[in-house]
This record gives sequence, C-alpha cells and structure tokens, in this order.
Amino acid sequence: MKLISFPIHIKFLFCILVNAVSFVFGFGEQNQSFSNLKGPETVSFFDGSSLLGSLHAIQDADNLIWNHKSSKNHLAFDYKAVESILFNREENNQGKPAGSMVILFKNKDFLRGSMRSLDSEKLIFLSGFGQSLEVKLADIHSVEFLPESYQVLYDYSYDFEKWKKSNTKAWTEEQGSLISVFSGSTGTTLPAVDAIEVRFEAEWQRSFYLALRFFSDSDGGSYGSEGYHLSFSNNRINLQSNRKLKGRTMRETLGSVMVDQLVGVKKANFKIYAHKQRKEFIVFVNGNEVARWKDPTSDYSPENNGLLFINQGGNSYLRLEELTIAGWSGEYFLTSPSAIDNQEGNQFISFKNGDSTSIQSSSSTENGLLIKTKRGTFEVPYENIRSVHFPENDQNTSRFTFNEEISLKRSLGKLSFKLESINNDLLVGQHSYLGHFRVPLESVKRLRCNLLLKSYREYLSQIQLAEEELKSQNGEKALSILENTNSYFRSWYWKRLRFLAQDSQTKEILWFTPHPEVGILKASLNEQDENTIFTTSKTGSFALWDEYAKLAEGNYTHQDSTSQEVGRSKNEKWKKIYMTNRYWLGTTEVTQEQYEKITGTNPSKKKGPNLPVQVSWFESMEFCKLLNKKFPPPNGLIWRLPTEAEWEYAARAGSSGPYYNTSHGKFPNKQNTYEEHLKQYGWFSENSSGEVKAVSQKLPNDWGLFDMHGNVWEW
Repeated sequence: MKLISFPIHIKFLFCILVNAVSFVFGFGEQNQSFSNLKGPETVSFFDGSSLLGSLHAIQDADNLIWNHKSSKNHLAFDYKAVESILFNREENNQGKPAGSMVILFKNKDFLRGSMRSLDSEKLIFLSGFGQSLEVKLADIHSVEFLPESYQVLYDYSYDFEKWKKSNTKAWTEEQGSLISVFSGSTGTTLPAVDAIEVRFEAEWQRSFYLALRFFSDSDGGSYGSEGYHLSFSNNRINLQSNRKLKGRTMRETLGSVMVDQLVGVKKANFKIYAHKQRKEFIVFVNGNEVARWKDPTSDYSPENNGLLFINQGGNSYLRLEELTIAGWSGEYFLTSPSAIDNQEGNQFISFKNGDSTSIQSSSSTENGLLIKTKRGTFEVPYENIRSVHFPENDQNTSRFTFNEEISLKRSLGKLSFKLESINNDLLVGQHSYLGHFRVPLESVKRLRCNLLLKSYREYLSQIQLAEEELKSQNGEKALSILENTNSYFRSWYWKRLRFLAQDSQTKEILWFTPHPEVGILKASLNEQDENTIFTTSKTGSFALWDEYAKLAEGNYTHQDSTSQEVGRSKNEKWKKIYMTNRYWLGTTEVTQEQYEKITGTNPSKKKGPNLPVQVSWFESMEFCKLLNKKFPPPNGLIWRLPTEAEWEYAARAGSSGPYYNTSHGKFPNKQNTYEEHLKQYGWFSENSSGEVKAVSQKLPNDWGLFDMHGNVWEW
C-alpha cells in the first residue's frame, strides 16, 4: 500500500462585517464649536442614515469624533461605518489665487497649483491649499496651463439656493449634488466672460434626458427663448441655436452625434466648453472628445450670460455630482487634441495658437519653459502654452487601491489617498504619488470614506446576482453582470462563475461519434482552425475531423510494445494519460510498524516492524481515513491511495522500458536479462525464497522510491 498527499479544492466564503453606527458617550471635555463653521456639516453612514453637526477629529482612521448641538459630549463612531463627510467651513484664503495650472496625474487625480520648478525627473509646485508638493514626471499624465483670467464661477461648495428654478419640484440640492425627479429648469446668470467650462458627473436611473442652455436670456426662472441648447437624449447629443429674428424665435440644429460610451450605462463624466465670441462648443465624455461644433451664422451674436440645466425626462431621476463652472475672457479656446493622441514615447507640448510638437525634455525658467526639440532648444512663455503631456507607462493606475478621496473647494483638485488622521482642522494623508500631505479642512468640500470596503460590498452583491442568474439558467445575464464587476477584486470564484456562465451558453453545432469501437477520451477545438476538432480515443489513437470527415489520424502507442516486451499482455499498450495535479508519494510501502501506530492492529501473516503490511483494500481505505484524522496534512492536501496511472508514473521515474532504469527498444527482451536487472531493484520468485522481505533492502529508482517492483502486491 502506497500513500500520496494530494491537493484538493476548497471553497472559501469571505464575509465582511460592518459595525452599525454606535454612540459612545464619556468624553469629559466640553463639545467644541469651530469659529470657521459656515453652517452644519454632515456625516453619512453606509446604512443610509446621516447626522448634522461638525467633525472634531478622526484618530488613526479608526474612530470618528463628532460634535452635535444636542450633546454636551463628543460622539464617537466606528470610522468603518462612515460613507462620507460633507464639510462647511469658511475659507480664510478664498481671495488668494488658486494657481495658473492643473496637474493631472496618471490615476485621474488632479490639483490646481503654481509652478515652482520643473526638471527631467520631477515637478515641484505650490498647491491651491498652500502646500509645496513634489511629484515624479513618470506619475503625471499632463500639465494644463490656464488662461490668465481663468476663474471658478461656481462649484458645489457654493450656495445653490441662490439659483432660480422654473418650478419648486424641478431641482433640489443634496449634500453638494443637484438632483431632479421632475421636468423643469434651474440656473443662474454668470459673470460676463467669453468662455465657459462646465464639468460634472451625471447619474440617472431609467433614461438620460438632460439639456444645458448656454448664453441664455433666462436666469433659471424659465426656459428662455435665446441661447444655445445642448441636449443629451440617452446616447445622442444635439446642439441647437435659439435666436430671435424680427420678433420670431428661430431654431437651427448645428450638429448631432451618437456616442457609444453612453450606451448601456447609468453614469458618466462630462466636460463641456462654450465660447461666446467664437460660437464654438466642445463636448467630452469620460475624458474623450466626442463633439466639436461651430455656429457659422453671422447674423447672431449671443449677448446674454444665463446658464440653465433642464431635466427633459419627466419624472426620471437625474443626479449631477461635483458640478463646477469656470470661465475666462479673451479669444483663447481649446484646439483639437487629435495630434496629441497619436504621439507616444516623448513629451508633447501644445500651444494656445493651435500648434503642437513632440519634445525631448522640458525644464522651467523664471518666465516659462525651456523645451528641447529635434530642431533646437527654445524658451516659451507660460502664457503661450496650453498643455504638456508626458509619456504613458505600464504602471498600475487602478483607482481601487486607495481607501479615501477628497474633493476640494473652488475646483482646487481631487485626490485619492489613505487617510492618517484629522485633527486641529487639518487633514493628513498619504498619496501614492505625492507622499505625505496636509490639507486645511477649510479647503475640503467632501471626504469619501472606506471606498475599498464600499467597492468590495458592491462586488459581492454583483457576485450574488450572477449566482442567482445562473440558478435561473440565464447565462447571458450572469456573464454581463460578471464582466461589469470591479477587476481589482476578481478571484478564482469569479473565474468559476464566468466559466459556468459561458458554458451555459454553449449549443450543439455538430453531432457525430468518433472512435466508436473503443470510445472517446477527449475532444477539443483546433487552436489554429476552430472549424476542426481533435479527438483522442481511450486506447491512445487520435484523429483530426472536419465535421464528419476524418482529415488525419495516428496513434500515441508503440506498435511493437506488446510483441517485444516479455510478459506484456495485449491490453497493456501505452496510453496517453492526463494527470492534472501534483502529488507526494511515500518512499516505501506502508510498514507494519506504521500501520499499527495508526490503527492499533496488524493483520499481516508474517510479523516484523519493517515488513510491508498485508491488508485488504477496505483496510487500506480505513487506514487512510484514520491517518488524515491523526496526522492532518497541510491545507489543501489529503492522504489517499494512488491511482494506477499515478503509481506507474512514479514507478517508471522517467523510464520507458519494462522496468525502471530501462529504455524502450534498447533493453534486450530476454527472460534472463529481465531477471538479472530486476534483482538489483526488487524481490521476486528468483531471489525471495517465496517470503515477504523488509522494505528498502534493494536499490531505489531514480526518484528515490523503494520496492516499486516485487515484494508484495500494492493497492
């Protein structure tokens, strides 16, 4: 009896337990009120509840300490139960410049700032919240230089209540987001600027019907009659001009486009540019330019400054998050980025006049950038530069490797990071590119918390939905759910469900019976030509088929193996066997001493501690069962008897002849030659005197295994 330790598959169930919000009283100090609070702040929890008040501190990203006017003492919460915090603090540096450039990082984070220095390795800049930061060029996607008159006109940290609405049900504000569940408009009259930039993330439920009206004669209280009407109808984007001519309102479509990125989704990021003098419009969806239109007419020049958001979808739910409106004066407008997209491997600079070129390097000077090109080295003033793009690399920029995200006021930036603490009105965190950083809470609008936990819970919900669809035999729906899961969390169980979903969609394309006389062992599609099928029979023959026609055939076995080897039976031809798992094998047969230690009995006729135990198959199975209980193997392994194929593979130890250390076709097929060779490795009728012998008395095979030939029969 030989034993092997064999890997087994174990299904693990991972559970995450999120503690419910708990109120802990017992802080002895007086509940603190902050002098820079503009109004109540909001903490929101994963269970859907929220609480007004103000944040006092977050200690070691573990405990959240909260102030509430109804409590004399601070309230303590488990930080892992917190979804987000909305801050509401007065900025002391609101009038200070936010910076003349925007740094966009490889992971989609961004910051406003001012240039300190730039060399071949790193960029040092002063952030909009006052901290000098350093970042490697390898971590930067691009640096955009803003027009001198660029200013943020509105972001979600400003007071939305000042905006007008066409009706009270149309739009509401909720923790910095604009929400609409009823047809209608909201808007405001912006300061007089020439160009407008609008950025937001839209989320909808059933259909996406949103319109923006630029340079409108309405301040939001009505739809108005003049302006440029940019509408989104699911995946169609349309631009229309509305103008008055001789007392009549004239409407003309300037352009329409279908956007594939808006098909089958319920959320997307938008960035829209509009220029009053040039009458040009650019639309970006998820960072990609999808439309660029210009009004060619000369009989209309917009003069109004109204901006409207219109829900055109009736009672369809619509949510706009992180809305930011900026603007500037002058002729400058964005040029097409198509030339940038075609460049790889070098830095790439684009100018505000529309020119662009590949550059070998760039560095900062007092008034601009010193750029090195194939044609020479030139100094370019900052006011002439639109942007610098840096080479892409293969580093992992997954947005799901962090736990927190902050959005800053006045569109100063957005950072994904690991929170360390919040104390004394200062947020401290660790960023993958910037390292250690500190942000005053007066500059923070929102802190999104426990994003990894939230994403993982969403992933588990999707896995559960996929399981339910599979049980309902809806493989196509299950596969669609699995493909939309977050790849950061996918494991072997996701792969298993995906395989089952794909397998459930298979259908019969051909029916025939290859190898009908002996039976089929395996069939697979040919990798080079999927119209052909490769089959293997149980006796070792193979064939290639094109539907019913046999294109080729052969045999894995040695045709002379039965006639040349002494004692070989007709049913003992070589066969191709697949062993899919590795295993460990005992170096000797199980001895009587080992058997007694496990079972307490010894049924062998001839006794001896080092003699192989003589037992039935049922007794062997019971021995394995007890061995697993008394001496459990490492996780994933199990003690059991080897299969016939596993035993022969180990016995041969790489040999191809009738015994180990022999080769097929080279070992003489004579009885006396067989016996002389076998005497070195095993006990048999010619050298054992008909008695069972102790183990390990003969030479082992090349893998160190004893008595694989002779002595006793083995299970």
